Amino acid sequence: MFSSPLLRPPRTRLPAPLRERIGQLLGGPPRGGPTRPFRAAIFQLDRLGDFVLTLSAVRTMLATWGADSCLLVVSRSAAPLAALEFPHTPRLVLTDSAPGVLHDLLPLWRRERPLFRGLACERVVCLSHHRDLYKQVALSWLRTPQIHQLDRSTYPTAHAADSCLELTAHHQLTQAALGRPVSADEITPHFTQLSSHDGPELVVCPVSTDALRRLPDSVLLPALIRWRTRSIAPITFSGPPSAEAELNALAARLRAAVSGLVNIAVHDSFPAFAARLAAAGAVLATESAPGHFATALDKRAVVAVGGGLFGLCSPWRRSTRQVIAQHRTACYSCGWHCTQPTVACLTGLDPLALAAALPPL
Repeated sequence: MFSSPLLRPPRTRLPAPLRERIGQLLGGPPRGGPTRPFRAAIFQLDRLGDFVLTLSAVRTMLATWGADSCLLVVSRSAAPLAALEFPHTPRLVLTDSAPGVLHDLLPLWRRERPLFRGLACERVVCLSHHRDLYKQVALSWLRTPQIHQLDRSTYPTAHAADSCLELTAHHQLTQAALGRPVSADEITPHFTQLSSHDGPELVVCPVSTDALRRLPDSVLLPALIRWRTRSIAPITFSGPPSAEAELNALAARLRAAVSGLVNIAVHDSFPAFAARLAAAGAVLATESAPGHFATALDKRAVVAVGGGLFGLCSPWRRSTRQVIAQHRTACYSCGWHCTQPTVACLTGLDPLALAAALPPL
């Protein structure tokens, strides 16, 4: 169930009725009497950046029901952040995704459904609003008499300034689950266990899990070359190990064009990634996990936002320290099904404007 009309369900080989029937067969809690009762289970089986958006919603609910009396169901990519921010809350960690029914979902059903045996929850709050078959089936493995979730008919269609639809959805659902009004401050993501300070380094995070959201070299390099005329601070390209070759190539091209330190930081651990962003003097990122991290940390940041899902998870800001860079095109809201020769909403960004938006350090 993809709650937002901005999202299109993925194409699959199996007909939809057959997939739904398989989902019914794989759904439902495993057999066995309840032996581990919880006041609530909070289900958030999305990627790291998406989990950042839920931080304050989760914190608000745990404050009401008790951190040690609830259960967090999270993905492997978000588990280190959940452990950092909610160390006293039991966690059930599942695989991030299962795109194929036969090769992915069936093995997960055998391996991960037994982890739910004996669990009983007074209520379940589902903060994964856009559920594919895997997430819908995994959600059904929780034994509960009451579930709070959104669907197409209840997902918000408008959001406040400096917010986005996902934060509005978290706000709406948290109020419904708690049965009381919740303020905007209670829902705006922030960290409590990660200390932030403005260091001397510009951290650049140009890559994304979705290649279409990558900050193009044709925009990035001219922006950094221009910024270097105003600042001698170190520039560090940051990304996952899978992006090491790409980041090395970017650093080499920039070193050939400017003086001063140009480094790369390939983070194979969550603590190293989080610590570098927390200590950055400024961050240049796309609308992926680093952009959400920088905003939740209230860093001086420029976040480049494309038009594929504009308004869904980005842009949002904690303060005026965050600048949103965008280039509106006629093909906005394509759902990242780009039909242009280049990703025009990103290749059309103005490098000089990006450079001007970054602080000199």
